[in-house]
Amino acid sequence: MAAADKSGPIADAAVADLESIRVQLDREIRRALLRLNTAPGEDTLIKAQGRVAAQVAAQIDAAMKVRGLTAIEGVLRDRAIESALAALGGVDLPVSVTTEVNAILKSQTKDIADVFNDASSTIRRAIALGTTTSASLSDLVDGVAGVIGTSVTRAQAAVDASVMAAGRTAVIRAATEAADGIVNLVYLYSGPKDSRNRPFCRVHVGKALTESGIAQANNGQGLPVDAFAGGYNCRHVWSPMTMAEAQRRRIEILE
Repeated sequence: MAAADKSGPIADAAVADLESIRVQLDREIRRALLRLNTAPGEDTLIKAQGRVAAQVAAQIDAAMKVRGLTAIEGVLRDRAIESALAALGGVDLPVSVTTEVNAILKSQTKDIADVFNDASSTIRRAIALGTTTSASLSDLVDGVAGVIGTSVTRAQAAVDASVMAAGRTAVIRAATEAADGIVNLVYLYSGPKDSRNRPFCRVHVGKALTESGIAQANNGQGLPVDAFAGGYNCRHVWSPMTMAEAQRRRIEILE
């Protein structure tokens, strides 16, 4: 098994991590929204007025940041590092790998922050509208739950991509450092070949690239090919082998 294949189960574990975060965040925000009801047993929001609605919005902003964004960033960091370590068999990460994984995390963390900032703004607008129109509290609660669910789903895509990218990066950098210029390496583009393949993946699956070939390749997604392969949520991994082994197996090598 290629080392980078170990990233898959780690990405699956991250799904469970984020679902737990979503449940906790949903529960906390539902409690905050219940402060907006008119009286027990009624299903309309209080009118206006400023102070309670502003307090609830602030409470939700804090929950989105701490229970949502900060918690998911923690999962992102921990699972990506776990993926890189698994790819290397549990040894310490080389400095080159750590540097590249940190760059991946920085990029994806920004994307996740944007998702949660947008969600917080959407929820604040919904509260403002609901409390000025005496709208249904249950409708607001359901709508906010939908916003939270969508936000976590979008964050999950970034976490999945980061976990897989960390594993791919670790495989390439560690193999290159181990070879130390003594052995010529190539990297087999491994994974499924089916109707879901992107154009880049259809061309490259089952073929091998040199490290310079990977650096020059363009997946059309604006993402580095060594880390993200065919793009976001790509199912393919890099499997290092010697050039002599690839030639013996009659694998096409793309320079």
